[in-house]
Amino acid sequence: VVGAFSDPQAAFGRLAGHTRPGGHLVLVHPAARGVAELAAEQARLVKGSETHSCAWDELRRLASLHRLRCELEMLESRLDCTECLARSPTGVAILSHCLDADLRRLCEPKMLRLLQSLWRLATIGEHGAHVEETTAIFLLSKPRAGSAGAV
Repeated sequence: VVGAFSDPQAAFGRLAGHTRPGGHLVLVHPAARGVAELAAEQARLVKGSETHSCAWDELRRLASLHRLRCELEMLESRLDCTECLARSPTGVAILSHCLDADLRRLCEPKMLRLLQSLWRLATIGEHGAHVEETTAIFLLSKPRAGSAGAV
C-alpha cells in the first residue's frame, strides 16, 4: 500500500517509473473504516506514534500527476473478530498483525482500551463477531506512447 511509505509521492513515482507504456499497476488500499479505523485510532496508544495513510483522493491525484489512468473498484468484506474479542492467542496474533504491533507486550489498561474500540466497531451476531471492511482497488494504466494522457 503506497500510503504506508514515509514519502508516498516518491514511492508512487518510483512505481510509475518502473511501469512500461501499456502496463498496469494494481494498488490495494484500505478504507478509513474497520481495521484501518481501529489502527488510526489506536496508533498513539499501541505504538506511541501517529500513523498516516494516503486518502483515496490523494492516490488519484498521484496517478494523475504521473499520467496514469485510474479505475477504482470497491471491495466489501468482513473480518471475523470473534477470536480477537475473546483475547485468544490466535486473536491477539491477528490483532497484532492488523495493527503492526506485538500486542502480547501491551499493558492491560491499553489492551482494554483497544478491545473497547474493537467492541464498538464490531457487529455481534449469533455465530460470532465481525468488523465491516471496505478496500479500494485501484487499477492504474500507463498509456502507450502516442496515446492520450491520463483520465
